[in-house]
Amino acid sequence: MARIPVWLAAALLAGAVFLPGLGSVGLVDPWEPHYAEVSRQMLLRGDWVHPWWREAGFFSKPPLLLWGGAAGLAVAGEGAAEWGLRLPGALLAVMGVAVSAAAVARLASRRAGLLAAVALATSPFLALFARQAVPDAPLVALSTAGGLAFAVALLDDRAGPGWASAGWILLGFATLAKGPLGFALPGVALLSWLVVTGEWRRLPRLRFVERVGSLPVPAGPLAFLAIAAPWYLLMAAWPVRDDAGWTFLQRFWLYDHLRRLWTGAHVPSPGGGWLPYLGWLAVGTFPWVAALPGGIGEALHARGRPRDAREGLALLCGLWAAAGYQLVGFAATRYPHYALPLVPPLLVLAALFVDRLLDDGLRRHATAGLLGVAALAATGWSLARTPRLLTALFTYDPRRAWPRDLLDPGPALTALAAVALAGFAAAALRRSARLAVGGLVVASLLSAAWLSWIHWPELAVHWTQREVFAAWKAEAPGPGEPIVAWLMNWRGETFYGRNRVREVVDPARLRELAARPGRLWVVTEAERVPSLASAAGPGKRLRVAGGPPGRYRLVELTDPPSAERGGSP
Repeated sequence: MARIPVWLAAALLAGAVFLPGLGSVGLVDPWEPHYAEVSRQMLLRGDWVHPWWREAGFFSKPPLLLWGGAAGLAVAGEGAAEWGLRLPGALLAVMGVAVSAAAVARLASRRAGLLAAVALATSPFLALFARQAVPDAPLVALSTAGGLAFAVALLDDRAGPGWASAGWILLGFATLAKGPLGFALPGVALLSWLVVTGEWRRLPRLRFVERVGSLPVPAGPLAFLAIAAPWYLLMAAWPVRDDAGWTFLQRFWLYDHLRRLWTGAHVPSPGGGWLPYLGWLAVGTFPWVAALPGGIGEALHARGRPRDAREGLALLCGLWAAAGYQLVGFAATRYPHYALPLVPPLLVLAALFVDRLLDDGLRRHATAGLLGVAALAATGWSLARTPRLLTALFTYDPRRAWPRDLLDPGPALTALAAVALAGFAAAALRRSARLAVGGLVVASLLSAAWLSWIHWPELAVHWTQREVFAAWKAEAPGPGEPIVAWLMNWRGETFYGRNRVREVVDPARLRELAARPGRLWVVTEAERVPSLASAAGPGKRLRVAGGPPGRYRLVELTDPPSAERGGSP
């Protein structure tokens, strides 16, 4: 019986982790509903080229995620909006794991490819972002798959032209996922590899130029530009401005790229720096952080002179991760998820190390093993004590308070770390690399299952407005009853309110709205209900009509009985 192909095994594993329960929780504020509303506007306006946010242009992100979300909404309908919006990104993440595993298997070994698939599919960073309708998972999936397709073309003497062609196409779509970063990091890694090794004779394998008859044609770059460039050119010519009055050039290129890099933007704790990303990478790769010291050793082992395709891949991934780390550390804007593009090359290195460990045994890698055990123990201890570190990987403001009524995940995280550490202890006693690797793999699979199927639904419900608006619909509001958002700008109120909800931040304006006869509905955060009561004044009765778990509340403001207003009975 033929063995299952590595790419198929990888796709099945990633699909089992990423796909179940995509619609189990509402869209997480603020990023998911923001992009979702832009996708919804594409359907409403019949315009898939020019993205709109309310009545203004939307220039913060390229269109790939928005197109996928619009297609998902069109297929799933608003009754299954979350599932439809998240499915395209999750499928791209599955594809990224499958192509990456196939590339590693071709350049190293089948076992290394399978280990890479497990590491990629089970790391918290990828598992959490693959379940959200945000551009980061599509970016990383396409960029990683494209870069590793180029790696096969560069390093495998038997590779056909299809690998290089796939690299150009995948990086073209990666550029539509989140901008120039889609091709920049793998491009810098490949260029650095050629400079370090001096293997410039391999450059033609990347198909920069192909001969069509006697004519040299830059087929690869043309395919890349045919995918990546048209939308950017069309947007540059669009005269519409965004809600801040900026053009596409000002918002997308000057603000969202150059300003984030040089001076900082959109971040609650500004300032770059390399050190914080070490902690975020440890949390985001748990429990595979145990194999990262050995993985870095794999990259250093090549010493710029790789002897075979496996060492060439290790050197490439090391340069890839180093280039990404320099970029995120230098950037003035600092978010934990900016480290996400570094995770796949690091995990490929981890898989290469674990594969070698199985061949060589524990004794030859004792130093890397001890460092890995220390990294795993420190990361597990930090997670058990501060579980909000997981939340920080994907929230807009990492300082947001941990939900008080959420079940403490500390014991589960402690148990997961203990499984891996127990495997290492048993391996040391019996001098068995298989026990060490088995403990790591089992811990990673259990971690991914718990994080994706249990903890994520418990956690995400605290940062979505879906239940609040479900409570509003259950109250059967009349067609003329207004609904506003008090001291909020979390975007969920716009998507779930179907663009009829407006934010109110001025107490005088709120009192003016409350003074009108009839009911006024207000969506706000739980801690802002007292300020809402104060702003509405004594002329209205206040009732918290929706109080599901989470930070948001639905409040009903109604006229008091006529007797209370001093009128006739």
